[in-house]
Amino acid sequence: MNDKSDITLGIDSIVLTGIEKAIERSSKETFNILLGFVRNVLQLAISHGTIKHFQEYIFSPAFIYGTSYLKARQNPAIAYLHPVYSKQAAANLKEIIWFDIGVLISNSKNIEQKKQLNEFYYWAFNGFSRLFFFIANNGDVATFKTAIQEYNQIFSFREEKYYELSRAKLDIEMQNPEDKDIRLKVLDDEIELEKKFSEYRRHALLGVYYWIVFLFYVGKINAEIANDLLNEIALQYNDSREIIYDILQLRDKSPLGYFEWQGWDYMERPSGEMYHPPYPNDWLTMGFAAAQVRIDNAYYDFSGLDSKQLKNAVFLVDAVESNFKIFQSEFEKWAKLLNVKNKEELIKRCDNVLHQLVVVKRQNIGNKEQQIAQAPLSQEKIDEFRRVIGESWKTQALVRQVFERKNCKELITSTEVKLKIIGQRTFFEKAKMMFIEGEYYQPIYNIGQIGGQIGRWEDDNFFNTAIVGKGDKLTAASILVLLETALSSLRKDNVNPDIIFMSPEHSYQDHELLASSKFVSRIKGVDAVQGTLGFFEDIPIYYSYSNFLNNRVVVAKFNDAFKMRFKTDERWYENELNVTVAAITDEQAEKRLREEPSKWKITDDGSELSDKEALMLIKTSVIIDLWTVLDFQILSSDAYTVGFLKK
Repeated sequence: MNDKSDITLGIDSIVLTGIEKAIERSSKETFNILLGFVRNVLQLAISHGTIKHFQEYIFSPAFIYGTSYLKARQNPAIAYLHPVYSKQAAANLKEIIWFDIGVLISNSKNIEQKKQLNEFYYWAFNGFSRLFFFIANNGDVATFKTAIQEYNQIFSFREEKYYELSRAKLDIEMQNPEDKDIRLKVLDDEIELEKKFSEYRRHALLGVYYWIVFLFYVGKINAEIANDLLNEIALQYNDSREIIYDILQLRDKSPLGYFEWQGWDYMERPSGEMYHPPYPNDWLTMGFAAAQVRIDNAYYDFSGLDSKQLKNAVFLVDAVESNFKIFQSEFEKWAKLLNVKNKEELIKRCDNVLHQLVVVKRQNIGNKEQQIAQAPLSQEKIDEFRRVIGESWKTQALVRQVFERKNCKELITSTEVKLKIIGQRTFFEKAKMMFIEGEYYQPIYNIGQIGGQIGRWEDDNFFNTAIVGKGDKLTAASILVLLETALSSLRKDNVNPDIIFMSPEHSYQDHELLASSKFVSRIKGVDAVQGTLGFFEDIPIYYSYSNFLNNRVVVAKFNDAFKMRFKTDERWYENELNVTVAAITDEQAEKRLREEPSKWKITDDGSELSDKEALMLIKTSVIIDLWTVLDFQILSSDAYTVGFLKK
């Protein structure tokens, strides 16, 4: 029954019809008026907390794109406006997420309001997901590139809040206070609230990535178009635990209507016939399987999964293995999409992925598990693990390398001065096998990547500190103009900059920058320091993969602007990275069993272990501590500037 008390009922349909007519008639003025109306409604809905009206209008950008694409095909005379309308559709969604919701939630101290605003985040990212869906179905590569560029500019300081809470949790776990459980429960609730933005942002990208793979599978798009689309999507994880967590969450939620993927289809269905759209779990899993082969170096961390997720992970492994069989049996079809040269390479990549995934398929406790649980840790294996983790950390800690090279750091020896602990403590299930001698020793592939995570978290911490200190006051529509403006701004204040930080993709994707005589790329053979992209006006450009640097540049007189404070310990890797591996004690095992009895006692085939067997199984795990102790200080905010690329 219609709600007759709602005087806005039906207005959204009238507005969309008006937008359709404006596009058809090339009336940009009418289009802009109606688009402004839609934006105002969405802003009012957010400020007044009326999710119903927000839901009615948030899919308008996807409608604008679809209508523009169709009208352009029907009438080539108006096709020149299609890129304009499409860009406005993506830009409006970006601004709704970034500004309209982001400003409110950044200033909010109220938990209930944050929960409500998270719901707006969900629907806004859902709107972007729908836009991506239409673009991908059309194989519209040019528009997809534009939409992804807008999407990549979405930024939230809530990500730093999430990192702060995670570090606070690590502090409590290390200090082990009497009220540890109570304080951890409070922190876990806050972390769950703060991480929603990042989750929704990742999931919208994952959804379209996996859908593109499926479109290729059913022949909707060819391999060339699929690759062009997929290459625009950067699936970057700062935490390897999120890789498995995400796909399990998506498979669990999608049948319930998550992002409305259950309605996605790739063809018009005949009217009057029974049919159903593709089942999301099928194409999500196929896309996930293809992504793992394309990436070829993923590492999977199952720590932190609850008993339900672990059981679902077993089904995931079986489904991934089935998809691998499809890839291998249809090698000629899949080779280009999966970036493999021959079938042997494909089989090797698939086997590497399965080798990591099958550890979750736990069987009844037996002699092997008993031997592993009772075996002492091998110092030689731990030392090798420390070396692998340490090398990975050094490679990815790009900002730290700059501070080392510039000698702009201060060693803190006082125990009274507290710095940030950047890292994690992991209860690593079934990982003891890689730290023992004998027949049951087994390596875990790509585990070194967790060391790289620490380095990337350090970079995140630095760039967040720098960005918060300056904000996005300096903007430009191109990276070339942005660099020129930033340098001019500093020099006007008698600051002579000597360093630039920038995301690496600009050095090979931005044609305007590449064509400029002011930019000398390292690719051209210029003698550049490791970690640099080249020079701009003879100033070295350093790069980082930090999400905080997306679409931003940091230009500085480095030693005048920043300082790194850090602590050391002679027991740590090169005195600066703590890498500790500890066996599970009887007390720790008993506590785990009390907290999650079904996880440890009920096996995959439904049988039940005794307490003694379950405790033995828990003790095949280890606790790994990985962290550094440092912080970054701004010495002078006048000695640097932050520029934002506003395309």
